[in-house]
Formats: sequence, C-alpha cells, structure tokens
Amino acid sequence: MDLSIIDKILLIFKYFFSSFLGIEILLIGVLLLVFLILNIKRNVLIVKISIPIILIIIMLFISGGFHNYVMESIDACIKFIMNYYYFPSMALYYILSLIVVIVLIVTLLNDKIDIIKKYINYIFLSLFFILFLGVISYIINNNIELVLDYSIYENDLVLSFIQISNFIFFIWLLITCFWYLYKYFKKKFD
Repeated sequence: MDLSIIDKILLIFKYFFSSFLGIEILLIGVLLLVFLILNIKRNVLIVKISIPIILIIIMLFISGGFHNYVMESIDACIKFIMNYYYFPSMALYYILSLIVVIVLIVTLLNDKIDIIKKYINYIFLSLFFILFLGVISYIINNNIELVLDYSIYENDLVLSFIQISNFIFFIWLLITCFWYLYKYFKKKFD
C-alpha cells in the first residue's frame, strides 16, 4: 500500500461518511470528546461517572459482538508477553531503558510526587539502568553482534541481565500501579 498521509486521512474520512454506522461512530466519538473538554472547567460529577460507564458499555458491546476477535487479541497479547519473557528482544529492552530514563527525569523534576514514591522510583529504576549499562558494556567488550537475533540467547550472562532487568521493571510497574490505586482510593474515601 503506497499511499501518502493525505490519501490515508482522506480514505478514513471517506469510510466515516460512506455509511450510517460510520457517521454514528464519528458522532459518538465527537460527543465524548466535547463532553470531556467541557468538563475540564466545569468538573461535573455526572460526566465523570457517565463517560466511563459509556466506554465500558461500548467495550462490552464490542466484546460480545466480536467474541472471537477479542479472544484472539487477548491470546496474541499473552503470547507476546510470554514470547518476550522467554525470548527477549534487545530493541524492546532499549525502549524500556528509554522509558526508565524518562521516568527518572520526571521523578527528579516533579515536586508533586511523594517522597516514598520518589525513593521507590529511584531504587528500582537505578537498578534497572545499572543492569542496562552492565549488559551494554559486556556486549561492547565481548564484541557480541546484536544484529543476529539468536546471539543474545547464546550468551547466558546477556540473557540473565535482560531477564533480571525485565523482572525489576515489572515489579516497579506493579508497585507503581498499586501506589496510584492506593492514592486514588485514599483521596476518594478521605
């Protein structure tokens, strides 16, 4: 498919305006956007409650109507996670490292983050970054070719570095999710 970005946008607009269903989808999306934008200044409780309910109903409708597609998507997602766990990729590992650097910078510059959360971020993300630097220095010192996909699987140390780093990142992500859930419910019930 050799289309320019303008052609792709025109093709999408043509789809939305070619059928009644497309127009309905566009109207629902625009209405949700308008309600969300208007609610920024007004902060109406009914909008805060109704928008998530509407989105959940839409997702349930899609899940019910396209059960096979939803199950295949969940299956593909689980396979991707398991595949990455058993056969890690240096490209995804590098992306995780960029995320770690960005989160460390945001943690450093953001004064609204609690002191305890800052300590948690600094400890876990520094450990991850140290392991990342360790694996990169090992790869450089031993002239390991990362162009070949199987080269990281042949070296136990590189694989160990990546898997332990991923485990640390996953634990940090889990703690962060529970931290924000805790803060949300604490604010909600105080």
